[in-house]
Amino acid sequence: MNQNIGQIFRVMVQYNQKNWVDKASLVEFAINSSISTSTKFAPFELNYGYLPSMIQDTQMADTVHQGVKTFTEAALLNIAAVHDVIIKAQVFQTCQANKR
Repeated sequence: MNQNIGQIFRVMVQYNQKNWVDKASLVEFAINSSISTSTKFAPFELNYGYLPSMIQDTQMADTVHQGVKTFTEAALLNIAAVHDVIIKAQVFQTCQANKR
């Protein structure tokens, strides 16, 4: 798991590493909402009994402040990127386990 977290932060954090604190909560959310290949459950499901959703739809009223729209779109992109890294790590781990 620690290697996965490192891979995720390498994808999400800027080269100068100044924004890792901003990304930490999104990375944590993505990890806790990712379904484990071994248990078939996400950590959120096991701890709380349900899988919380992030932001379902970015269609917002015209009265919503532009900063809210920008934040929402960035959060969705970040979550998608983290999930992609998690899936790649799971595939890699499965391939390594199947070599034995």
